[in-house]
Amino acid sequence: MAAEKYKLIYFNFDGLAESIRWMFAYSGVAFEDFRIKELPHYVALQPTPEWDAFKGKTPYGTLPLLEVDGKYLGETQAIARYVAKQVGVAGANDWDAAQADSIITYIAAEFMPVAFQVIRELDSEKKKLNAERAVPQANKVAATLVGVLEKNNEKCCDPGWYFGEEQREQRKRVPRRTVTDGR
Repeated sequence: MAAEKYKLIYFNFDGLAESIRWMFAYSGVAFEDFRIKELPHYVALQPTPEWDAFKGKTPYGTLPLLEVDGKYLGETQAIARYVAKQVGVAGANDWDAAQADSIITYIAAEFMPVAFQVIRELDSEKKKLNAERAVPQANKVAATLVGVLEKNNEKCCDPGWYFGEEQREQRKRVPRRTVTDGR
């Protein structure tokens, strides 16, 4: 059976797709990094014909989108969970996988709303104010994640991981392949 062919589709910036790109790159699993050349309409403030033509092909009219052998999966967190399992970084057991899910959910709940207020604001003065308001929240999220990392490293033999005493053995089992980057 041939290996699955992955195509990650997103706008031409890091944003919501970056954690997914990191998982592919870290694990060495090949994927096509397809970038829509235009920025989203709420950022570009101009017509977006490439994105408009593509939008109807997506399950929810949103990006990022993962195409796997001609099938489409939408929504960042669903894609991230799927890719993590496929490339061997989802956790060595159900508990570790749940811990990873809790981190994803925490970031989505605590940081993404303020980030989107900055990104989607069109008025430059309001954007600047929203950015200033986002900094304390970003610092809070970062401090919380550092605390989780430090606490887990006290009891784990493999420092640098948020969870999972079996991560070292799992990393050894992840195959290394070439990453294709369509930038």
